[in-house]
Amino acid sequence: MAELSKTFENRWHKKYAVLPIRKENFSSGKLFNIRFAKPLNQEPQILFGHILFDEAEVAKIFPKSPDTLYLTIVRDVRTVIESRITYNPVAINLKFPSMEAFQAAEHLAINFPKYRNNPKLGFEGSNWYYFTMSSNKSIPSIETNTTAIQIEIDRLDKLFDFVMITEMFDEGLILLKNMLKLEDEEIEYLKLNARTSSREKKTHSAEYEEAIQKYFIADDMIYQHFKKRFISQLEKYGRERMENEVKNFRKKLLDLRNECIQDYHHRKRNSAFLAVPILYKNASEHCKAMAMSTVRYALKIKKIQYSR
Repeated sequence: MAELSKTFENRWHKKYAVLPIRKENFSSGKLFNIRFAKPLNQEPQILFGHILFDEAEVAKIFPKSPDTLYLTIVRDVRTVIESRITYNPVAINLKFPSMEAFQAAEHLAINFPKYRNNPKLGFEGSNWYYFTMSSNKSIPSIETNTTAIQIEIDRLDKLFDFVMITEMFDEGLILLKNMLKLEDEEIEYLKLNARTSSREKKTHSAEYEEAIQKYFIADDMIYQHFKKRFISQLEKYGRERMENEVKNFRKKLLDLRNECIQDYHHRKRNSAFLAVPILYKNASEHCKAMAMSTVRYALKIKKIQYSR
């Protein structure tokens, strides 16, 4: 997620981060390998970005230890499907733009056997979280091998120190802030390219839910497991304490938005509209940096790192 990546980039821009050689993400459909990373003369403090997780390769840079934090973020598989359709250029070839993202997600899930072997979809077609997070990249029987999936989830639970939930993003940032002893300014963000649909007001059909449990069960089990763990962490932190901190934090985010953003441009992307921020002409360098895409900001970090 762009906002989360920017949080880490903002925090560590004066230190050394492992960045991809390419100007895009690490993944590119391939498992993470240290060969994909730019060499550093200094010991790195962070590895971030969209990667197809390979525990052994990541451990070559950051072995699991009490001083190392393994962090990721997940969200409801139903909105993941909508998002993949919205942002994935492959969706154009499947004629999804003629539908709203909500409708297209139902269509893809219910008719998944039709699209399952489409080479253009690749791993993005089903159980994306399982594929990107698991050490076993061979997804268990598509017809729901829940025992094998649960064994892998138990392993992931021990491996990842903190798993954020997109639907409770601000709460996750506050927990992360306390975990890493950050300041509010270090977790502030501007929303970039957010979809403007009203999908949360709609209800999916029973047929769609049945398809989720049949074809996307691995991802749904991962999400439900880590959502339950996250809520347990919220309870431990204190509900009232969190509500107050979220309220204050969102006020700061609103102040930042009012300082930086004049308006939003609603750009059509496949089956949805994205709200792209338009900065004030005299916007500060801080505002410009906050409004940069993850890719552009990573390039900025590279210039800083390799000019030393």
